[in-house]
Amino acid sequence: MTTQLFISCKSDHRKINFSEFKLIFENEIVHKVTNEGNLFDKENLIAKIHGEQGIIRDSKGKILIQFKNDDILDVEGDFLFTINEKGEGRRGSMICKWSKEGEFMMNEKKTGIRIEPINRESYQLASILLFLHS
Repeated sequence: MTTQLFISCKSDHRKINFSEFKLIFENEIVHKVTNEGNLFDKENLIAKIHGEQGIIRDSKGKILIQFKNDDILDVEGDFLFTINEKGEGRRGSMICKWSKEGEFMMNEKKTGIRIEPINRESYQLASILLFLHS
């Protein structure tokens, strides 16, 4: 019985895949993520991405969000928004996706935010960060 419960709980866990990238708006770096999972707002370390665990912690170690299936949950497990592996997501009436050129699109409109380097593996995390930022 314990094994079934463990398997059941583990099955909704989602790993966050990413590699180093920058989110840029009007030629200014808004966020930077290192390969180690350090998240910077401009030059300040603000969070750590624990990709294997599917969580993001603030710089003091407090869990900010959890990733279950395609749902992003707050520290208490309440639903915030949905983001799939392609970085396509929804929060209420807002729908996001990435263009082929690596630009973040909101409700089919350009936002001026782009990811560098363009790496589809990082779109999901980048979308999560932009939804949290807005």
